[in-house]
Amino acid sequence: MRISNILMYIVPIFTLGAFAFMITMIFSPKMRGKWMAKQMEATKYMMEASKDTMKDIAKTSSEVQHDVIKENKDIMKETADMQAEIHKDAIKSTAKAIKDGLKDEK
Repeated sequence: MRISNILMYIVPIFTLGAFAFMITMIFSPKMRGKWMAKQMEATKYMMEASKDTMKDIAKTSSEVQHDVIKENKDIMKETADMQAEIHKDAIKSTAKAIKDGLKDEK
């Protein structure tokens, strides 16, 4: 048999199998759950295999964060001061409203 004859039988069988698998996955929550469990297991093994890489990434990102904070320390202080001023004004307004409300009740 030639390769074209073999492919003429294999390709339709493979296509029908893939279609049946897709239909089963759509309508069978149990099958979908098993498939997802296998994917989670693969993810677990992937995480275990790449622990060192993830640690390196976390270390690098914390170093970058530290550098950004160090470079923008003055801006961050100014922003914090402005936020504190806004909160201070809001608290004053709230306290005044409560005080006025208590005066009106008497």
